[in-house]
Amino acid sequence: MHRLFVLGVLLLAGCAITIPAAHQYQAASLGSISVDAFLLVVDDSSSMGRNLREEDGAYGPRGIDVVLSVATAVARSIPDGSAVGGVRSFGQGPCLPHEGSSLLSGMDPYLQAAAMDALAKIECQGGYSPLSKAFNAAQLDFAGLHGSNSVIVITDGLDMGKRDVRAAAKLHEETGACISAIQIGNRPAARTVLEQIAAAAGCGVVVSAKDLEDPDALRAFLADALNDGNDTSRAQVEEPVREVVADSTTDTDGDGVNDNLDACPNTPRGVPVKSDGCPRDSDGDGITDDIDACPRTSRGTPVDANGCALRGIEVTEEGGAWRVSGEVLFGFNSDALREEAKELLSGIAGFLQRNGDVSLDVEGHTDDVGPAMYNKKLSLQRATTTVDYIVAQGVSSSRLFAIGKGETSPLVANDSDENRQLNRRVEFRPRR
Repeated sequence: MHRLFVLGVLLLAGCAITIPAAHQYQAASLGSISVDAFLLVVDDSSSMGRNLREEDGAYGPRGIDVVLSVATAVARSIPDGSAVGGVRSFGQGPCLPHEGSSLLSGMDPYLQAAAMDALAKIECQGGYSPLSKAFNAAQLDFAGLHGSNSVIVITDGLDMGKRDVRAAAKLHEETGACISAIQIGNRPAARTVLEQIAAAAGCGVVVSAKDLEDPDALRAFLADALNDGNDTSRAQVEEPVREVVADSTTDTDGDGVNDNLDACPNTPRGVPVKSDGCPRDSDGDGITDDIDACPRTSRGTPVDANGCALRGIEVTEEGGAWRVSGEVLFGFNSDALREEAKELLSGIAGFLQRNGDVSLDVEGHTDDVGPAMYNKKLSLQRATTTVDYIVAQGVSSSRLFAIGKGETSPLVANDSDENRQLNRRVEFRPRR
């Protein structure tokens, strides 16, 4: 039986600055591994396109360059045929599909050449960091495979949180996979999230990429991360590699879920929780039940900070688009936002800030007055104006996609001034 381990690599990107080149990590002579299966999961999102900041504040190399260098060393350290393996991306710039996660190779008997070909497909970065989607997809990648599994995540750990911790716990529950992480950069809060992810799986190690520049340290990390839990000679790297161990009997927040299983170990006393120890969110709107003034909001409805539906937005039955109702965003032949529209858009921005896994297609529309090509351009200008306003409220532009629909999708017939006014609109279509 071929062995299989899961290797999760997060490649996060943004805008580049020409400064120091990334360290060229060297492959280690690993020999064999003791797990049965692996998947290389590559996060192609936007944050790793930015340059890293060193401890002294100076700019370092681009995060994506460091991640690819580390990923290459890891891929070349694992012997051919030692496991069934694959490469999966998530986050994904425009060079790859927008489903959130894609299997780039595998699951097949591992070959270094196949892994390198898959890494070469990562040529551009974009979007947020939906690690949870990669974890969820990995459950299907492991389907039908038997034996012990491990996941290695290479990431800066930014833009991640409870949703990813919960998905890690579910992945371990379904596949038994241990989850380890190599952190790019030095953000303490991001390190904490990665440790919570490893703890949610119940096994795994977390280490800084800087501590793996020595091939011996990389070998020790991989020997630990790719251990199936039955090998008593687990590799030890002094401070750089730390195994995350959660106490199996204590329940710090008293919610009935022991700390080793609790993805939210600091929940306030008395707050109802789910089986993973996190507060319940019955309607899935991003506002937990203990503070949700409207806990039965229909699924897919954008809400305010109190959990109630945003005023002026209706959710369509066909496709779940958000349609503005009762507010006129634009005047005739104009892409300038009316003042009454800004409050509504500020509410949408607040919802996006509370729900980091939601991105939006922003569709601009016009009435049928004037040439079709002109209306197409005007509708894109309206969508762009809307995106710019939401971005100004603190939402990443990588989560918003302006689309001009022109006069092709009228809401009502263009047979009166009132109806033409209704057709001068913007609609929002969520991407999750």
